[in-house]
Amino acid sequence: MISLRPPLYLLLTILLCQCSSDIPTAKLSDFSITSIPLDVGPSGMPNLFVNKNQDVLLSWLSFINDSTDVLQFSTLKENTWGAAKTIASGNDWFANWADFPSMVALGNNDQNLVAHYLQYAGEGTYDYDIKLRSSKNGGTTWSAPIKLHKDTVQAEHGFVSLLPLDDQNVLAVWLDGRFTKMDEPSLEKEDHHGHGAGPMTLRAAQVNIDNGKISEEVELDNSVCDCCQTNVAMGTEGPIVVYRDRSLGEIRDIYVVRKLKSGWTLPKVIHSDNWEIAGCPVNGPAIATQGNNVAVAWFTMAQDTPKVMLALSTNDGANFQKVIPIDLGNPIGRVDLTFAHEKNELIVSWIEKEKEKGNIYLRRVAMDGTLGKAQKIMDVSASRNSGFPILKKIKNGYLLAHTKVEEKGEEVTTVVETIIIK
Repeated sequence: MISLRPPLYLLLTILLCQCSSDIPTAKLSDFSITSIPLDVGPSGMPNLFVNKNQDVLLSWLSFINDSTDVLQFSTLKENTWGAAKTIASGNDWFANWADFPSMVALGNNDQNLVAHYLQYAGEGTYDYDIKLRSSKNGGTTWSAPIKLHKDTVQAEHGFVSLLPLDDQNVLAVWLDGRFTKMDEPSLEKEDHHGHGAGPMTLRAAQVNIDNGKISEEVELDNSVCDCCQTNVAMGTEGPIVVYRDRSLGEIRDIYVVRKLKSGWTLPKVIHSDNWEIAGCPVNGPAIATQGNNVAVAWFTMAQDTPKVMLALSTNDGANFQKVIPIDLGNPIGRVDLTFAHEKNELIVSWIEKEKEKGNIYLRRVAMDGTLGKAQKIMDVSASRNSGFPILKKIKNGYLLAHTKVEEKGEEVTTVVETIIIK
């Protein structure tokens, strides 16, 4: 039985922008909206991937009943979603609003796909493994599942980020709880997951879909926040990973590690917010790259003040020259971002809380730190049920996926929609 399953339904929003060199470049309130249905029934936890050929893939979990999950995906063609294809299903999965599955296409080959999901490995609430499946025929058939991590400890393994390396190999980054079941005198407190004293770690490995071999597994950081999303993007030299760190003094700021020709760098703080919190805020960072430009967005409540911050680098993430707040004063985070079609511009998304409701906002930002006007896109639930909106750039604009929640008293209704904003 899945213990953290909200009744959800999925909303996908496509934002098509007008091109301009000024900031802001568009008034979203002036756009018209056209709906294209995506009839998948009760569902949630969407994710998006756009490959090098600009093929747009949407994955999500369909909830068949109280215990059965189905991981499915669809491909966008000419503003129409194709028939849903099934990747895997199970009645022993860990399905969580913040720790959700993903799927990527490898290299220039839209037939080679890799997906991940989480499967229980023990009786504890957070005893689960990361499972990977691959396809070489566009998702018609899938390989048998393989376990990503080599340890056999029944503990939490999740918050996975996948990054294609070429047509056969993918980099996987994840939070690994193998040491949380072991005693560690330097960390005495248990967190709200009920972990032991050992720290959560950040690990990475390379997976080859031709032979299923997992290689180059490495520990990137030996103490990180227990349940914040990881994120990874390709830099000019190699992968750049961002995540929420955890110090001995319970400072949980955003860090970066990069893979260079000489190997992985040591963890480095992006900005010292000095957020001291004795529990996980369940709010990870987002990263986007374009040439030597790197942008990282995240949520913080340092000094008890909620903020969405944006850090900008022009040297491949070696350091960040500008760090600026981009929210409106009462954000709850759940950030994402993408570089825009316009040169040296990016678009950030986040949820702002207003009168107990949430609103998804977008804001254009130039690489020199100039802010565009914050534009409200839509109302959403401020609860965990609404999940994490996902923002991607596509050929003719931008694509935003999120989970929509409708409640009438104790009755929860689910409707799947897709909306094009022109």
